[in-house]
Amino acid sequence: MDSLQLLNTVNGFYDQAFNKLLIVTFGVIAFIGVLVPLVVGWVQIRSLRTEKDSISRDLKSEIETEKRRIREAIEQSVRDEMKNARSEFARRIEELSGDLKKSAAAAEARALHIQGISSLERGNAPSSVEDFAAAVPLYIAANDELNAQRCIESLIDFCLPRTDKEEFKRYKVKGYCEILLKSLRESDENGRYFNSIEKIEKALDLASNRAVPRKSTGGA
Repeated sequence: MDSLQLLNTVNGFYDQAFNKLLIVTFGVIAFIGVLVPLVVGWVQIRSLRTEKDSISRDLKSEIETEKRRIREAIEQSVRDEMKNARSEFARRIEELSGDLKKSAAAAEARALHIQGISSLERGNAPSSVEDFAAAVPLYIAANDELNAQRCIESLIDFCLPRTDKEEFKRYKVKGYCEILLKSLRESDENGRYFNSIEKIEKALDLASNRAVPRKSTGGA
């Protein structure tokens, strides 16, 4: 084989090798050109799917949290309303109870007041002490200051001045008046009963020492 033929043979070998290299290179490039977009697309889709799942979980968690918050707010609102309703109901019951107590005290005081006046009209002043003395604290409890003062004045002006020392003991005047005085002292705000207390104490002292009137005897 001469040199020319050898050169042609070597040149042909390199040409074939180069052509194969080009084919392989283009093949790899083509493969990569197809594969890479697929891989990138798959990665993107997977990423989007992961992001979607994450957003869905977050949204679901937020919805559950909001539902729980709303439910708790509603339950708290209901509890507050029930508590307020119970408080209002209890307040109203207490108010009505207070009104009933005042009404009952006023009714009892009026009955005693009338009974005391009746005793005075029959000329039995010592007997009326118990009624007037008992009526005063009831009138005070019923916020009826006017009639309370009327009963006090009846004691000072009519009952005690017409009671002698024997009647004082027999009708237990001291005991009834001491109960009254105790009640007046407990209710003596701003000294509103100060004068009445002093007058009752003075009239009480006079009654306890008042001489028994002599009974008149018939003569010829």
